[in-house]
Amino acid sequence: MQPKNTAMNLFRPIRSAVRVFALSLIASAVTLSVAKADDTEIFFSQAEGDTSTYPNIVFILDNSGSMNGNIAGGTQSKLQAMKDAMNIIIDSVENINMGMVNFLGSTDDYRSEMVYPVTSVSEPGARDAMKAVVNNMVGNRATPLVGALYESAMIMRGGNIEETSASYTSPMVGECQNNHIVMLSDGQAWRNEAVPKTEALIGGSCALASSSNRDRFEQCGRELSQWLYNTDHSSSLSNEQNISVSTIGFNISSTFLDDVASAGGGEYYEANRADELVDVFNEIITSVKDIDTTFVAPATSISQFNRLTQSNDLYFGLFKPGSSTTWSGNLKRYQLGVDSGSIVIADANGDPAVDPDTGFFKETAQSFWSTSADGSSVEAGGAAGTMVSSNRTVYTHLGSIPTTGTTLNDVFAPGNTTINTYLAGLPSDVQEMVVEWVKGKDVKDEIASSTERQHMGDVLHSAPVTVNYESGQSLVYVGTNEGFLHAIDRGDGTEHFSFIPEELIPNLVEFYMDTGAVDRPYGIDGDITLRHNDINGNSVVDGADEVFLYFGLRRGGDDYYALDVTDPDAPRLMWRLDGGTGDYALLGQSWSKPVPTKIQFYGAEKDVLIFGGGYDINQDPSATGSSLPDNNSDSVGNTLFIVDAEDGDLLWSARSNMPNAGDMDFSFPGDLRIIDIDGDTFADRIYAGDMGGQLWRFDLKSYHQGSHGLSGLVAGGVMADLNGSGGTGLPVRFYNEPDVALMTHEGMRFMSVSIGSGWRAHPLDEDIEDMFYMIRDNSPLVTPDGYGKNSGGSWRPVVPSDLTDVSDSLSTERTAPTNTDGWKLKLAESGEKNLSRSITINNQVIFTTYAPTAATDVCSPPSGQGFIYALDGINGDPVLPLDSGSGGGSSSLTKGDRRKILATESIPAAPTAAIADVGGEIQTTVIIGAEMPLEDLLFSDLTKRTYWQDMRRGSTTPAACRAAAGSAMCR
Repeated sequence: MQPKNTAMNLFRPIRSAVRVFALSLIASAVTLSVAKADDTEIFFSQAEGDTSTYPNIVFILDNSGSMNGNIAGGTQSKLQAMKDAMNIIIDSVENINMGMVNFLGSTDDYRSEMVYPVTSVSEPGARDAMKAVVNNMVGNRATPLVGALYESAMIMRGGNIEETSASYTSPMVGECQNNHIVMLSDGQAWRNEAVPKTEALIGGSCALASSSNRDRFEQCGRELSQWLYNTDHSSSLSNEQNISVSTIGFNISSTFLDDVASAGGGEYYEANRADELVDVFNEIITSVKDIDTTFVAPATSISQFNRLTQSNDLYFGLFKPGSSTTWSGNLKRYQLGVDSGSIVIADANGDPAVDPDTGFFKETAQSFWSTSADGSSVEAGGAAGTMVSSNRTVYTHLGSIPTTGTTLNDVFAPGNTTINTYLAGLPSDVQEMVVEWVKGKDVKDEIASSTERQHMGDVLHSAPVTVNYESGQSLVYVGTNEGFLHAIDRGDGTEHFSFIPEELIPNLVEFYMDTGAVDRPYGIDGDITLRHNDINGNSVVDGADEVFLYFGLRRGGDDYYALDVTDPDAPRLMWRLDGGTGDYALLGQSWSKPVPTKIQFYGAEKDVLIFGGGYDINQDPSATGSSLPDNNSDSVGNTLFIVDAEDGDLLWSARSNMPNAGDMDFSFPGDLRIIDIDGDTFADRIYAGDMGGQLWRFDLKSYHQGSHGLSGLVAGGVMADLNGSGGTGLPVRFYNEPDVALMTHEGMRFMSVSIGSGWRAHPLDEDIEDMFYMIRDNSPLVTPDGYGKNSGGSWRPVVPSDLTDVSDSLSTERTAPTNTDGWKLKLAESGEKNLSRSITINNQVIFTTYAPTAATDVCSPPSGQGFIYALDGINGDPVLPLDSGSGGGSSSLTKGDRRKILATESIPAAPTAAIADVGGEIQTTVIIGAEMPLEDLLFSDLTKRTYWQDMRRGSTTPAACRAAAGSAMCR
């Protein structure tokens, strides 16, 4: 139901991501106590979740005689329709304080009275008591709207109760509360005894346009509403405690009600039926709950490009934070295009899709799969807009998993009661409603115009991946925090199927019941890995090809799953790794993305997955928001795993099979960087960062045989300890995948290992002084005798004091030669941190950062600022005029040119290199979420292949070297 009043005001229902995000830009924020121990804390105020923040709302419910008449064109009375709507609302809302006012019906007394005090709906017995009051309402004679508005003001302010010596108790008890009056009426104001006391209250007279009854009965309504909105009603609370007024014309169009809402900073709505009334009530309450406590800041993730120039499609996973347990999400498709000779993100019509001032989509943009412009709205269009409950197939698997995999069944199909095992304790009718709600039915009557919810959960950290099938069908796979892996058709955006792990099914009840946003559960929050056994190399699943998806749950749990999606009409669950038990007792939350590769294992070729041990919540901030975790080492996650990609069997783990595994005190939540040095398709090298600020290198045996044993499969050690000598003294944490590139400088060839620090679990922290590091691995092609640097004949990790601090100078200003250990760059802003991986392009290191912005009060959600850096990988110099805009060469660049402010004020996405055939030409750019800030970055010769030979090996080829088992050159 659209509001009739178009004036902008605080109470306006806000659907646009950018509009709400813009509100956050004018609200400053302080470093607040932690509302959530993860990166979603940036969406919450300090007071979020406290009962003292629950908004107060007084409903003026018209029980005049005219409400006994039937609704237009129907047989139900307006009074009964109002009762039905209120009953639904009372049962469904959470975290809100509600009271009610009625009209007295005496012919000699045209007053109003409070029939239910402003009370939390969650208070024991409150819902039943509220519904009883509503259901006992009877239609009386008069419609004293102004008197009812005055009485509601007294209730909110704690004013006098008329004709008694008592006073109301004001429900305004918290500085972050919102206070609202909602007036519903089916007719014009009739009778008004409130003018004198209203004028006394507001301290002024009320205009009277004429002496007609209508004007007299409306007198003071507009003035009182305006005064309520523009006045601070509690001097004992900080921040302004105003009261907004919204109105509903039920079966009527009313200029007076429209004027009252406009004056009172609210909205005027119209509704003609009970279901429309429910829609209006829901819209009002949603707006009440979203204002001041949360703001919408979209995050985006982009599909990975499978081949150079193969596709110019872009898939954005979106989410919209809110004050409820259920957050909306979506998957939308755009494309790379050209505008005025520059590469851009384009919409379905080929027009530029992104507003450069916001870094998000223009209001006029139309994504693919959408029938009209969906602009910056997260919920509108996209894959969510195509979902129809009757067409959905929702898979899960209950019980043990056969070792050969099992074809999944739609246990959410009508009549399938096996799912009810996980809904035990709920009445049977509620169990049925939960199942229907999961499928997408609007069983809670939240949408008047449709029986379909057309909803996806939030895509928070899970990046989409695409699979092309022989039939011409392409599917995009993406995970959501409601626990579903969705398979979305590239052509029309429809859902081919979805899958929810058995362990996440109980969360669905929590989402259905909507218990609040602060402690909302997580689902499939980890990245998805694609392994395509592409026999003919054509990037299409055909012939004897196989394709598998692997994913962890990140904050959702400590398991990993493998799905066989070779036949998308019959997906199979291949295996599940159970974290915390057996071989995987040390597996923490499954954050690290499984990397598919090949290794030589006991003389045989083996397809494997390699991943870090995961995240230990020991690294979350303490309850006090301290910059130090509760403990200094981790008990889970402090290992690496190599598993069989086919059956999930554990082949090797660092803690059990590596001689120096005792140094592994910290968890490995980040993705691993795995490298094939010699191009023989077998993994040779692993780089990893841990939560103790250590950077590790691991070397795999090139030709592993039985005589080597498991302890001989992998050698490794700490190559850098950035919490070591010369550090800041505050903890350095690495959540990200190391960025590794082969570089040459002054005749020396080395691997640049670039990584930034930042506390992902507490992005609002401003105590830690984070940095970005480039560590030189000076043994790039062979296993070294030790790890780190050779100092005085012995090996030790590189420490901060070994690195050149490039923060305050350029290479031309430094007299010392380029450091052979690497460099470090202090991030300039207070609390600035690197929260995603970097990429290296043509010896240029690109990364993003986030800096929290101080706030002025505990009621505002934090703001922040995103930045992008582009640095010379050799010495940390700027490579583009990002700050100065200078058109000159590198000699004119300044230190400030290292970075550029992004439009987004949320945590920016990781940089993605985009290389595509657009308009018949190879186009390159770097994309940050929906922004394209580095169009001028040089990618060099894209198709040039580089060859090198390890001189220690002489003329021996890699194959011959491996054939000579045991050769020292093949370590």
